[in-house]
Amino acid sequence: MKLKRKKKYKRYARSVPGDRIQIDTCKIKNGIYQYTAVDDCSRYRVLEIYERRNAKKTIQFLKKMVKEFPFPIQRIQSDRGTEFFAYDVQSKLADFRIKFRPIKPASPHLNGKVAGSKMKCNFLLKFKKREDCMSKRKYRHFTPKDRLKLYRLLIKGLSLHEIAHKVGFHKSTIYRELARNSTKLGYRPDLASQQYSVRRQEKTNKIEKNEKIRKYIIEKLQEGWSPCQISGRLKKEHGRSVISHEAI
Repeated sequence: MKLKRKKKYKRYARSVPGDRIQIDTCKIKNGIYQYTAVDDCSRYRVLEIYERRNAKKTIQFLKKMVKEFPFPIQRIQSDRGTEFFAYDVQSKLADFRIKFRPIKPASPHLNGKVAGSKMKCNFLLKFKKREDCMSKRKYRHFTPKDRLKLYRLLIKGLSLHEIAHKVGFHKSTIYRELARNSTKLGYRPDLASQQYSVRRQEKTNKIEKNEKIRKYIIEKLQEGWSPCQISGRLKKEHGRSVISHEAI
């Protein structure tokens, strides 16, 4: 039995801007749909977000394409989505004197540019959403009251997961607190608070005592550098960890 070899398609690129525009849509989540158009020659891109994916929104996107592309559009190509085959959409394409070329589904050699651009946009949107979630988190340090509560729960023999739920911290935060502030006698809330105060004082003094590092940090903060970037650059220049981003 002979196995059929998969055809090797040759990717093409048009030589004239506007000769062929790859267009596609994708669902980001419920109520959010992304329309993307990429010129096959110049890779010039136009995109928009709509709450629906239908003929009306497709016509709105066509008007946006005609307005924003810096060259006349000769032809668009897309898969066989119903939003492109509606009568109103085909009528509007005729008004704009734009030809329509439908392609088969799963044809990366024909719509690979718009598919890659769409994936990149989705990744950036998810990454931005993750950054927004991280920025909205409220971080807080252990207080003497939290340490006393943690100590009492440890005596009761509860697991870290149960302690984290009762104290109101993540399990990894509880683990770090125990690892940093435990002594040979075990975890004691009063000693833990003392060790925490000493570490905070050492971090502050490191910046205040070294005028060169202090000026460098202030200069980079004014330029818009983040504490992580400053700490990483100092570590790279000195070959060792100079100061942590928390101290900055």
